Amino acid sequence: MTKNLAKRLKAHNKNSGRFTKNKGKWELVYKEELPDKRSAWLREKQIKRYKGGESFKQLLRRGGRVD
Repeated sequence: MTKNLAKRLKAHNKNSGRFTKNKGKWELVYKEELPDKRSAWLREKQIKRYKGGESFKQLLRRGGRVD
């Protein structure tokens, strides 16, 4: 969740963050815009639970909707 996506991606690729350090080159594959911080936080939490499984693949294919 961020207000400045370009800045956030650049920071991830600097290889200095606690959770992103030494994880390789980061590339944006998906984004959503939500009306407020709380909805964005809840949506990010939901997506992070997918962890690259079938639900995440569906999300990418369907542009944000998971059945």
